[in-house]
Amino acid sequence: MIRKLMVLGLASLLAAGFLGMFPRGKEQKVYAATAVDAATKQQILAATVRIVLYAPLLDANGQPQMVTVNGQQQAQYITGEGLGTLVNLNGETVIVTHDHWTLLDTLKMARFYDAAGALLAEVNGDAFRHLIRYRDGGTMVLGLPAPLATTAVNGNAQLVQPEDVVYLTYRVPNSELLDVVAMGVADVYERNGRDVFALVSLNGEMVDNGNSGGGVWYQGKLVGNMWVTVKELPWFWEKSDTPKGTNTSVAALLPTAVP
Repeated sequence: MIRKLMVLGLASLLAAGFLGMFPRGKEQKVYAATAVDAATKQQILAATVRIVLYAPLLDANGQPQMVTVNGQQQAQYITGEGLGTLVNLNGETVIVTHDHWTLLDTLKMARFYDAAGALLAEVNGDAFRHLIRYRDGGTMVLGLPAPLATTAVNGNAQLVQPEDVVYLTYRVPNSELLDVVAMGVADVYERNGRDVFALVSLNGEMVDNGNSGGGVWYQGKLVGNMWVTVKELPWFWEKSDTPKGTNTSVAALLPTAVP
């Protein structure tokens, strides 16, 4: 009996497709544990932003759901979170993130934080939508919401080959803490018309919600962003419908040219 796999978007969305998201057999390579040196970690985190989107919770009629607080009616909000990387792209400093944000149409506010949790900028929904410079389903490029410094340099993702080691900006599960972890490149292939990396965590970390858009770095340069994680359905005898996290994930390659 073949154990089932499913692919879940890191923003708690079911991704299109099924097993083809991560080529079977490629994830079986055994990599040695790899530590991330302090200088590399500092460089990556200095160029990382955490993005939080806020949109009203809507009822069945598409109207904001209200709650009474201290005798006043207030709208309830839902959030979407992810990561981005400040990078010089085509001579301009921009934010490279993922392209499966789900709250864009009803977005009311977005906040940008640095890796240490300090608020960098806050914009309303219209302003955030106007920041979008490019999107292709895997990668979104945003203009800067405020003058922000950057140490990132865009690299050539085409140089990355299977069995290479890359570094990923990683959100520690169940927290707002950011770290940098080593990932093995199990394969480079095409998915739904986009080039992607199939990745394996070298030290057992599970890539999960909140990691979307985390920068993938190779030889000190940005080459992609985290896209989806591969999760495993439990065995039927485990009597659970909750998918289990794995150490495998998929990242979108940084486009070679952004209009």
